[in-house]
Amino acid sequence: MEVVVYLHKNGIAHRDIKPDNIILNKEKTQITLIDFNISKRGPLDGHAIKMMTRTGTPHFKAPEMLRDFVYDERVDEWMVGCVIYYMATGRIPFNENNEAKLNKMILEGAIETFDIEDKMVKDLVLRLMDRNVEERLLAKNALSHELFMK
Repeated sequence: MEVVVYLHKNGIAHRDIKPDNIILNKEKTQITLIDFNISKRGPLDGHAIKMMTRTGTPHFKAPEMLRDFVYDERVDEWMVGCVIYYMATGRIPFNENNEAKLNKMILEGAIETFDIEDKMVKDLVLRLMDRNVEERLLAKNALSHELFMK
């Protein structure tokens, strides 16, 4: 979560956060986010990074990336939610190979969290994966989520 805060503070949206782009050091004590080939740099003045490109890994795309509207760096929080979901359940939140059906699931489908036993993890996932981008938990606020205060 700290890396997303750092990126956004520095005007960068990653836009492709997924398990394949996260690596651990040999001791498994440090996490590194890799693959910035589709990241987008924006203003450093605190204003949102405005984007419209439909890019990223289909199963991890935020709903707003599938609409023909401008979106911003908050797509990264959605993707972090997807990764945490994957870590907690061993599966991706929306598992569909047909792209049209997958997009419909992301835009409208329920996020099934019955497999997530820990209440704090479930709460964090649901708040990061809020379809209403205005209500979505920001990375900087997620750092003070009770899960990270343990």
